[in-house]
Amino acid sequence: LFDLTSRYLRLQCLMSNTYICSDIHGNFRALENWLKNHAETGDIMIQLGDFGSGFIHDKKIESLARKFSDAGCRLLVNQGNHDEPIYHKENRKFSGGSIEFLHLTHFRKINNKGFLFFFFFISVDRYQRIEGRSWWRDEKFILNESYLEELTGIDYIASHACPSFAKPLITHKNGIVDYYSQFDELLIPDLKKEGDDMARAFEIVSQKNKIKKFIFGHFHVHENQYHYGTDFQCLNIDEITMLQP
Repeated sequence: LFDLTSRYLRLQCLMSNTYICSDIHGNFRALENWLKNHAETGDIMIQLGDFGSGFIHDKKIESLARKFSDAGCRLLVNQGNHDEPIYHKENRKFSGGSIEFLHLTHFRKINNKGFLFFFFFISVDRYQRIEGRSWWRDEKFILNESYLEELTGIDYIASHACPSFAKPLITHKNGIVDYYSQFDELLIPDLKKEGDDMARAFEIVSQKNKIKKFIFGHFHVHENQYHYGTDFQCLNIDEITMLQP
């Protein structure tokens, strides 16, 4: 009995590791390297969006899922603007749930920490993409104030993008919005509304919660900012970070 209890306690300790990564766009090399060199049984990886669903074959996703299963780890996939929505609407799972595509904006406990996930976000190059193949019309962030007002126990916000006040000063393609707005007259107004809605969402949840970190990707840069008592961290492409217990 003592030996079984000791093994259980060791497994509980192993489950304390939560990792975050963002934009991989179907290139699984960073995740595979993490599994090989750093992951331990029970670890959970949260992917913040632009995973590449809809652009890559399900066989490739299943192959990655089996590697997570073999390592005793799980991958939770948030939705970015370069991800096919149906994977998330159907809450698809691969290899017994080793990879799970998360539903819309929702709250979840992971390793005894509260996570609020924000979905969607606008593709600035949407005008030149093909609807239903490389771009999906319902990609915008949806502000659900009544749902957010009731949430408590939030430690982290995991999102593909961020409120307007936390946007990195320099992105992976500086000036990209100005360029594409020449061909898409609604782009700048839509981006402004999205940033304002995100700011409002953060304001609402901050009334009942002390948010330790708001972590996001989308911009393909590494940057840390501090706003309203919260650390805002933008992850670069393929960057992986571990949340401290």
